[in-house]
Amino acid sequence: MNHNGDSAVGPKTAAAAISIAGVFSLHQYAPEHLLFGSTIATAVILFLLQVLALLTYNIIIYPNFLSPLRHLPSPPVSVYNMIDILAIF
Repeated sequence: MNHNGDSAVGPKTAAAAISIAGVFSLHQYAPEHLLFGSTIATAVILFLLQVLALLTYNIIIYPNFLSPLRHLPSPPVSVYNMIDILAIF
């Protein structure tokens, strides 16, 4: 744990650990279900699927459907506002 009391393990580290644990248990108990017959390929594909699911949740699902801030009013976004924002950079 860090000084804030939060866990030091990030979501990608957890996804990698879950992928590796899942692949080794799959290799042990059902090797015929490995993707492409490879333990490493299966681990990489499972990891990428978990990261994709995490990104989908963080970018689409949580802000639009689950966030308590979704009903707060916000300024309208128009093409002209975006051009002004891009002109700053």
